[in-house]
Amino acid sequence: VARLVGGEGNRALLIDSDAEQAWAELSHLLERDFDQPEQQLLDQDAAGGDFEIAYLPLAERHPGMINRLFSDQTPRRARLNVVPAENGQARLTVTSVGEPALDDDGVRDLLGRLSSLLR
Repeated sequence: VARLVGGEGNRALLIDSDAEQAWAELSHLLERDFDQPEQQLLDQDAAGGDFEIAYLPLAERHPGMINRLFSDQTPRRARLNVVPAENGQARLTVTSVGEPALDDDGVRDLLGRLSSLLR
């Protein structure tokens, strides 16, 4: 079970398992589900608790024809980091990498997606 915590600029998922177990579960889920152009697992580092992904927020995936011509359909690169938290839990944070940046709405969307995968 995972839940969204924090506010704008400080969002994270609090996961009800230790960091090592949370990382392993996320690794499996990302390898399985992040294999499309709009969401891809690019790299992972178990020792550092990191994943690098490319993610296009849902709100930007299938805009109307006019909006599609003027919107950026480039997936945003992000680093996911799993660290120990209190009470044997793990904390998953998202850091945007490069441009175009993943904004706060995109971070919230991504964390929501990951939370639904962890159920």
